[in-house]
Amino acid sequence: MGVTEQGIGDEAFSMTRDQPPAIVIGGGSANGLGIGWNLGPRNIPVYCVTSDPNELLCASRYCHGYTILPHVEARPARLARWLRQMQPRFPEGGVLFPTTDTAVLTVATLRENLAPYSTYLPTLEAVETCVIKSQFYRSVAEYGIPHPRTLNPEERSVHEIAQQLTFPVFIRPAQTLLFNVHFAGKGFLARNVRELKRYLTLTRSRGVEVMVQEIIPGSVTNGYTFRGYLDRHSQPQVLYATHKLRQPSTFSNNTAWVTIPVAAVADFGNEILAYLRHIRYTGLFGAEFKHDPRDGTWKLLEVNARCMGGNYLGVACGANHVLAAYRDSLGDALPPPRPYQAGLYYLNDLQDLSTFVKLGVRRQLSTQDIWSFVGPKLWQQWSPADPLAFVRHLRNTLRETWMQHR
Repeated sequence: MGVTEQGIGDEAFSMTRDQPPAIVIGGGSANGLGIGWNLGPRNIPVYCVTSDPNELLCASRYCHGYTILPHVEARPARLARWLRQMQPRFPEGGVLFPTTDTAVLTVATLRENLAPYSTYLPTLEAVETCVIKSQFYRSVAEYGIPHPRTLNPEERSVHEIAQQLTFPVFIRPAQTLLFNVHFAGKGFLARNVRELKRYLTLTRSRGVEVMVQEIIPGSVTNGYTFRGYLDRHSQPQVLYATHKLRQPSTFSNNTAWVTIPVAAVADFGNEILAYLRHIRYTGLFGAEFKHDPRDGTWKLLEVNARCMGGNYLGVACGANHVLAAYRDSLGDALPPPRPYQAGLYYLNDLQDLSTFVKLGVRRQLSTQDIWSFVGPKLWQQWSPADPLAFVRHLRNTLRETWMQHR
C-alpha cells in the first residue's frame, strides 16, 4: 500500500465493553500528555509509570494513576516486576506505550513475555535498528535510502573524517538518553578539526558512542515529519505529514509545525514505507526528513520508533494513530482510512512564543509564521479541558530557566 491520506475517526470504534488501560512508560512530557489527551476522553483509562516526578501526564485529569519508579524506563527487570505487581489491578492487562527511545528498547526486550499485557512494537531487532543510530545509519546506507552522510569515529580517523565531511559537522549520540546522562542537548557542533578532536576525546572518556554527521543546509522549513501507524503486517493504517515551521536553534526540537497533505511528500514517503517494510517494522513511527537544496533530494534524518511529541495533532486533524495503535494491539479490526485535515497548526506553547518573539525582533517572521498564530491551531501543553497539566509545564519551565541562570 502506497502513501495516501489516511486518517481514522473515533466513531469507528465501539466503546461498549470495558477498556483495558493504556500504560505510558516513561512519560516523555508532551509525548505522554498527548497520549492521555488522545485516549482519556474516549473512556480509555491511562496510567503512567515514570522515573520523573515532574511528568506532565501525572498532573493531567486524564491520568487515572501513576507510579514514580527510579530508572524504570531503562531497567527491563524493574518494569517487568512492576507489571506483575499491577496485574491484580489490571486483570485484562493493558497496552504499553513507551515514550522514550530507552523505554522502547526496554519494552521490546520484554516483548515475548508481556502477557496479559500487549504492545504494538516490532521485534527487538527492528527497534534496535531505529533507536541505536549507529545501526540505523548503517541500515539505511545498505538499503540505499538518501540520508546525511554519517561516519563512525571508531572506524575512521579524525583526518579521514575531515577530508570526507565539510565543517561544521554534527556529533550525534548513538543513544540519546545515555548521552543526556553526561551532556546537555542533542549533540555537539564541531566547527573545525580542533573542536572535533576535543569532542570525540570527551565522549570517549565518558564511554558515550557517537557518530559524525554532515549538516544539511537550509532552514527548519526544509524539514518534514511523516507519522503514522503500521499494522502487524507492516501495512500503513494511519498516515499524516507535517511541515516544520520554527525552532529555537539548529539542533533543538521544532516548536511549530502544520499538517500538510501526504501527497506533498508522497514520493519520499513511499521510500520510507518501503524501508520500514524491509526491516519488518510495525507500530507507531515518526520519520523525520529534510530537503537538501544542494542536490534537490530528500534526506532521511531518523525514524522514531514510537509516537512523538505533538501526537495529539493526530486527533485534531483526523488521523488518530495513537488510537489505532491501542485498538490494533487488542486485536480489534481497524476501519478503512479516510482523509485528514491539512493546514492545522500545532505550537509548543511557551517555547514557541519565545521563538516567535525572537524572530519578530530580528524581522525574520514570514507570512506563514504570522498565520500560524491567526489560523486554526492547537497548543502542545495547553488545553482548557486540562489546565493543571499546563500549570505543571509552566512550573517546570520556570524551574529550568532559574537553574540555567542562577
